[in-house]
Amino acid sequence: MRSTLLILILTLIASTGTAMAAKRPPTTTWGKSGISFDDYRRDARDCALQGAKVDIRKWQPTKSVVAATREQDRILENQTLSPNNPMIDYAMVYHRSIRGNVAEVQQTMVGVLETCLIDRGYREVVLDRGQERQLRKLKWGTEARARYLYALATRGPGVGSSAPV
Repeated sequence: MRSTLLILILTLIASTGTAMAAKRPPTTTWGKSGISFDDYRRDARDCALQGAKVDIRKWQPTKSVVAATREQDRILENQTLSPNNPMIDYAMVYHRSIRGNVAEVQQTMVGVLETCLIDRGYREVVLDRGQERQLRKLKWGTEARARYLYALATRGPGVGSSAPV
C-alpha cells in the first residue's frame, strides 16, 4: 500500500512537470530602438522597482498565500500527523499548495513592470531558440548578460530572428 501511494504521488508530480514544460511560453525581453545602454538599464531598474513596490498586502491572493504558508508551517512544525507514513504528511502539505496564488501575485507585480515599460515606449520581443540557448549560457546579473539582452532588445522590429510580440 505504501509503495503504491508513493508511486502514485511521484507519477502525479512527474506528469504535472511534463505538462507544464510542454506549455512553456517563449522567452521574451523588452526592447526600444535608439536607446543607450545606460538608459536601457535605468529604465529596467526603475520599472522593476515599481513592480516590486506594489502594495499587495490587501489583495486576496496575497492573503491566501500568507494563510497557506502559515498552515504549512504549522503542520510541518507540529508532530507528524501519521507517524508510520510521512508521505501522508507530504501529500497533505502538497495538496495545500500555494503555488497558484503565488503565481497570481507575481503576475500582478510583473504586470506593473510591463505597464511601466510600455509607457516608456518599450515593446516585448520573442527570442528564438538560438538566442535562448545563448542567453542561458550567460550568468544572471552579469554585464555580459545585460549587454546581450540590450543588443537583442534594441534592434528594430523584424531585424534578425527576434520578433515583437
